[in-house]
Amino acid sequence: SRREAELLQCAEQLEIARAKLAEAQGLLGALRAQDSQRGGALSAAAEAATRMHDEHEEEVTCLSEKLRQLIEENSDLKIMCRQQSMDLKVLTAFVAEHSAPSA
Repeated sequence: SRREAELLQCAEQLEIARAKLAEAQGLLGALRAQDSQRGGALSAAAEAATRMHDEHEEEVTCLSEKLRQLIEENSDLKIMCRQQSMDLKVLTAFVAEHSAPSA
């Protein structure tokens, strides 16, 4: 009868809708799993970047301190060279004065 045909058609449409719903739920589950994996990977990448930044920041701090020490040492050495140069001039003048023949 017509009523049975309509019921059969509704049942078929219901089965198609259920199949589409199951497929959509499967896709949604897969997308959620991918999202979770990507979130985990993103979190791991952010942690690695933070760790590298901290390591490089520490390295820059150490190198900056070493550079400051070298600049200070260089300055001290220049001062010592100037003092030794002045001492050498005084000593040279002294030696020249005392080694000249007396008249």
